[in-house]
Amino acid sequence: MVPVPLSYMAIMIREIAHTEQAVKELLKGTGIAASDLLDPEGQITLAQQLNLFKKAAEQHPGIALALGLKANILTHGPLGQAILSSATFRDALLVLGKYAKTRNPIVQYELKETAKCAVLEFTQMVDLKDARILYTEGSMATVKSFLKYFLGENFKEITFYFSFLAPKHAELYQDALECPSVFSWSKDQVTFPLDYLDLPLSLIHI
Repeated sequence: MVPVPLSYMAIMIREIAHTEQAVKELLKGTGIAASDLLDPEGQITLAQQLNLFKKAAEQHPGIALALGLKANILTHGPLGQAILSSATFRDALLVLGKYAKTRNPIVQYELKETAKCAVLEFTQMVDLKDARILYTEGSMATVKSFLKYFLGENFKEITFYFSFLAPKHAELYQDALECPSVFSWSKDQVTFPLDYLDLPLSLIHI
């Protein structure tokens, strides 16, 4: 089984389950104990994560988007620290592409540069079946948080592309991502102006 960090699910649970009983109900059948949520280095299997994700999404459409927005750069442990140490935005995205698998092996990121724009492409390394959209939403919202954190006032001229049909809760995408969303695209990706890549990173946010 592929191990994944429990910390992301702990953030999600804190967001939607506000009583001990609610937490108990959400964790029922997942094999995850409430006490496990207190371990910042805890891990669960991908199957457990997807089970919990889908249970939460049944009652809270768009929960994956909310989770991605809640996960700040330091939520990602050593990966986040490495990104913060980058000199430019390009360097930060290259670090993400190279080392994201050390934090979560499910999603791979690749930075590409075309004549017109920069492209951050997403590839899911495991067939997630009916959880594919949930995982993509979470990944996209996480990258949105990352982009907005570093770009600040330059957070514009960004477009998110999704390789699936618009879901029933597609109206939530605009509020969550604050950028245009295009569905039924050939790949899951984010595009933005090339000149953003040379922007120096600032640590004044920390």
